[in-house]
Formats: sequence, structure tokens, C-alpha cells
Amino acid sequence: MIAQCFFDKFQDIASAPNGVSQLRHLIMSLALTGSLTVQDNEGLPKDLKSQIEVARQQYFDNLGERAKPFVRVRPLIQEFQIPDGWRWFRVGEICDLQTGATPSTKHPEFFGGSIRWLVSGDVNKGEIYDCEGRITDDGLRNSNCKILPENSVLIALNGQGKTRGTVAILRVSSTCNQSLVAIIPFSQEIRFSRIRYAYV
Repeated sequence: MIAQCFFDKFQDIASAPNGVSQLRHLIMSLALTGSLTVQDNEGLPKDLKSQIEVARQQYFDNLGERAKPFVRVRPLIQEFQIPDGWRWFRVGEICDLQTGATPSTKHPEFFGGSIRWLVSGDVNKGEIYDCEGRITDDGLRNSNCKILPENSVLIALNGQGKTRGTVAILRVSSTCNQSLVAIIPFSQEIRFSRIRYAYV
């Protein structure tokens, strides 16, 4: 379909049953395959893989943890042709994935402190600057909760209605419960915005 024909028929397409949903799906598919790219990407550094490995090692060193080995499994989607200058990477190669926890409810002293504690409903905000949930230092120490850095990407693993699968950006450091997973880039400096991501 040529562009002018599409624009001429846009209102009919958008008002058709599931029209908006189908348009979103079409645009997302075109974006993911690079079909909306107007020029090749020549800006990725030649030593990108080594930069990522250094950033990964430094990330875990800063946490005081041993770097987790990346386990390569069969991907959910098969790699396809992408524009020149794009690269395929698995999320686990360039980001750490962290889930949270709920401190024991048998200890009320674990709750009501000053540490933000997110639940799945908080991702509906899109960008998270604050939340109602709070835990104490004792709650943090006595659970598998971890402090998530700002600019982590959060995905709801479960929840009511449309919450499951909803994504948000964390704009302040926080902890979360087990219904969320945080995707934390190993580096904010490497230009990941020009890398093709593929979920494992």
C-alpha cells in the first residue's frame, strides 16, 4: 500500500473493528524489523562487544557480586534481516534482570519505613516517581528485596486486568515485590538505543 493510499483510508482503517489495535501491531512490526529506518546506522562502535563485557563486569563489581554467566537458550523469536549497522543482542547480554520480594508479613516492623516498595499496579503510571508502598531497612535486610536504580525498565509479571505485561520506567531508586521484573542496563553510557534487542 502506497503512503498516500494509506493516509486516504486511515479513518476507515482506524474505525474498523480492532482497527487501532491492528494499526499499533503493524507499526510495531515495521519498527522492530527496521522498516521505518530512513538511513543506515553507522554509529555503533567497532569494539561494542568488548565495551559491553567491561560494563557487565564493572556492574557486578559495583554490586559486590560475581558476574552471572549468560546462559544462551533458544530465543522466542528467530533472528531476521535487519538494516546495516544494527546488531542482534539478547537482553541478558546487555542488562541484568532482577525480581523483588515481599518481606514477611509476620513482622509488621518490616513495613512503613522510608524505602519505596513497588507492586504490579504501580507500572500503570508509565513513569514511576513515587509509590504508596514502603518497607524498612530491616524489611530490606531480611528479604530478597534489592534496591533498583533509577531508569530501570519494569515489567509486570502478573496482576489484574491489563496490568500483566505492562511496562514502566523507574525514575527513582526503589525496591519491588516478586510481581515485577526490572531490566537494568549494565551501562547507561554505551549507546544501547541503536542496538536491536531480542528477548530470550
